[in-house]
Amino acid sequence: MNMLIPRLASCMQLPCLCQHRLLSLSATAAVMPPPFQGNVPPKRDRPYIDQFVPNIKIKQARKTASPSPQPHKFRPVQRSWNLREIPSTEEGWQKHEQLSPAVTTAVNKQLEEGRAGRLFAVVHVMGKQFLVKAEDIVVVTGHWPPKLGESIRLEK
Repeated sequence: MNMLIPRLASCMQLPCLCQHRLLSLSATAAVMPPPFQGNVPPKRDRPYIDQFVPNIKIKQARKTASPSPQPHKFRPVQRSWNLREIPSTEEGWQKHEQLSPAVTTAVNKQLEEGRAGRLFAVVHVMGKQFLVKAEDIVVVTGHWPPKLGESIRLEK
């Protein structure tokens, strides 16, 4: 008890530093709950904590968790940037007739000048791939230049 009196005096001198001590002293001076009478607890009109410290109010906490994200919803999107017209068969043949002589003459010109470089073609036949280079011999049955859909026989 003698130790408590100097502490109280020092708290009186420095109230800003000793607020927590004053609170702890006031909390010990609060009313104790009435003892149980037998097995039946006493009836309480107010929450349990209000009987000890009336300044403290208990409120239900807010939910702090963020809401779970919604599952992905598929939305149909207008794909105007990816639409293209499929040319008719006649238009495809006309385009092929225009491009095949130009490609053939360009390749032949490079071969004559010796500027073949890394000239090769990958040919798909019956589910297999063949790498055809400038030195390989390709036997074509039919007339040259081949058209779309014609078959090529490869011999090594």
